Amino acid sequence: MTPEQSEIEHLRAELEQVRQAAAQASSQAQAAAQAQAGPPVTVIPRPPGEAGRDWNIQEKMGLDNNNSLYRDIARSVRNAAIQAGIDLNLSFRQVPVDKLANVYKKIHEYLDKRRFPTDWPTCELLKQFLKNHHKHECKTGRLEPYKRASQIHRTQARSSLPNIDSDD
Repeated sequence: MTPEQSEIEHLRAELEQVRQAAAQASSQAQAAAQAQAGPPVTVIPRPPGEAGRDWNIQEKMGLDNNNSLYRDIARSVRNAAIQAGIDLNLSFRQVPVDKLANVYKKIHEYLDKRRFPTDWPTCELLKQFLKNHHKHECKTGRLEPYKRASQIHRTQARSSLPNIDSDD
């Protein structure tokens, strides 16, 4: 056997050892990823109806026996709304989309996309926070209640009519 052939055989053996080590590292990485993922998460879809009226948010999130975790999640949504710079005097529909996106980025880790694919608990908790804040501000006299479309239409119609009682 020539020195070149022995060198080739030596490199082939070394290559085979590297391939075996790579396969072993790959299988270990897959096992670690599966262990890190933990048990499978149950998907919880949004129930039909309105939160607070037709169903309880805490119960539908699967936290009816875990008050401390529910309070932590609600607190994280409130803090995220404040940090995002949301005007708390607006209704949920009036909040700019970019500020809502900032809220969804900063929420509690329990509100995982695997568990709640549509992020409905974040949406409902934010709606609840904004409603409660507005209700408190109205109660303390700092804000007026929301005007309904019919009230706005009536006030606009009254102001557009000419005053026939004036002497002009």
